[in-house]
Amino acid sequence: MMPVNVTNFLHSLAKAIAVACSIPFPGTIDAAHKAAIWAGEAIESLATDPFTTLVDYGGSAPEFNQATEIAVQVATMGTVRDAVRDRAWAVYQALRASDGRPWRSATIAGIVPTTQAADGTWRVIKADFVQPPGFVGGPDEQGRVMCAFSMDVRFVKVV
Repeated sequence: MMPVNVTNFLHSLAKAIAVACSIPFPGTIDAAHKAAIWAGEAIESLATDPFTTLVDYGGSAPEFNQATEIAVQVATMGTVRDAVRDRAWAVYQALRASDGRPWRSATIAGIVPTTQAADGTWRVIKADFVQPPGFVGGPDEQGRVMCAFSMDVRFVKVV
C-alpha cells in the first residue's frame, strides 16, 4: 500500500470547505491576504476573525482497510461569539450532501500546501461526525471563544 500524505489531504479538505462556505483561502497568506481556514495550527497574526483549523488527532484504531482513516477536530475561534458559531455551523453543513447526510464518495481536488499547486484528486469515502459544533469552555486570555466538532474521515488518493 502506498504511503498517504495526510498533510496534503488536510490542506485539500480545508480548501474544499473554504470553497463550499465562500470563505477566504488565499494562495498567498500574508498581512494583506489573511486565511479563514487552516490545516493544522493557524498563524494567528495571519488569520481572519473568526478562523477555523482542521487538526488530526489520535482516535480509535480503524479497522483494516485500503483507505486511510483519521480523526479530525474542526475548531473555529474568534472574538465574536455569534460569528464563531455561524462559521462552525457553516463548515459543518459544508461537509454534508444536499440530502443532509455526511459526505460519502465526495471527490475533492488535491493541492500541495506549500505552493497551492494542483495535486491530483482525493475521494472522501465517508465523513462521520462524532458530535455537532458546540462551544468549548469560556473565553481565553485573548477574549476568544472556540466552537468545535469532531469527525472521522476515511479517504483515498484517486490520482
